[in-house]
Amino acid sequence: MTRMKAGAVSVFRQVLLALGSARFDLARPGAKTRAALLGAALLASACSHDLIPNTDVEDTPETRDVVSFVEKYRSAVMARDTGRLVALASKDYYDDMGTPQGDDDVDLEGLRERLQDTFGPELLSVHYDIRYRDIVFLHTKVLVDYTYIGRFRIDSTDGARWERRLSDNRIVLAKTDKGGYAILSGM
Repeated sequence: MTRMKAGAVSVFRQVLLALGSARFDLARPGAKTRAALLGAALLASACSHDLIPNTDVEDTPETRDVVSFVEKYRSAVMARDTGRLVALASKDYYDDMGTPQGDDDVDLEGLRERLQDTFGPELLSVHYDIRYRDIVFLHTKVLVDYTYIGRFRIDSTDGARWERRLSDNRIVLAKTDKGGYAILSGM
């Protein structure tokens, strides 16, 4: 059996007394483990942060700016507005599509073409929801990890039908000289 230092025992007793336990006996089986877990839970709750509603992202002015920018992207997808989507992209846009092959890589011009094909006349309607999972700020970039649910109404020879996609994605943003953002990859 491991021994706890006297100071740690005192802290755990104080925590339990504060929670209303009039009697706490560290000699009881499992008492030290329960006390350690309780202490860890109290410490974790003391370090918790507020999250932006409906996200897993800490609520700060910087993260709100990023979510606001990516919401412009989401809105443009739903509107099937290829011009607005290309305007949100960086002039250095490049996406390897997550594969090692180079034949599916897309630069800004390729993005424009791909968007025009994707949002062609056979795409009747788009619903696109994003759940933000993480935002990481690097020196010149911002990584935005999210889960999306895309629902697409497509006109086919058999009539209109709905398709659904659920997947994780990462958009990489560049910080612009004007203090805003542009999408480097991930569209």
